[in-house]
Amino acid sequence: MSPDQHAWSDLSGSVSMFLIPALLGLHPAAVRLSTAFACTGVLLASGTDYPYPVHWGRRISFRQHGHLERLSLPVYFILPVSLGMLSRKRERFYFLTVLTGYAAAHLLTAWPTREAAPSPQDPH
Repeated sequence: MSPDQHAWSDLSGSVSMFLIPALLGLHPAAVRLSTAFACTGVLLASGTDYPYPVHWGRRISFRQHGHLERLSLPVYFILPVSLGMLSRKRERFYFLTVLTGYAAAHLLTAWPTREAAPSPQDPH
């Protein structure tokens, strides 16, 4: 995936993590955890040098975004396990699907091997 495609993947993933758990009638704790995951996704993406129309700054390069995403992958498994979310069938299916989609998007993205030059849109 290109950076633009990855940006849309992040955006659609976060929106899905906000909406789907409640629509599926997941346990309230699972809904809260999914909402927390969605919020962290929005925060990371809003600080990344993406073509989003709304963001708080382009402080995080796409390469740094990839490193932070890679570090957060285990959290998408460890938190649901440690909070007992995988003991219920629907919640287990949901969180393992989220983890799989998150990992797939990360693995399919063409991450830069070096820092790119600053964005011309970045005033700093």
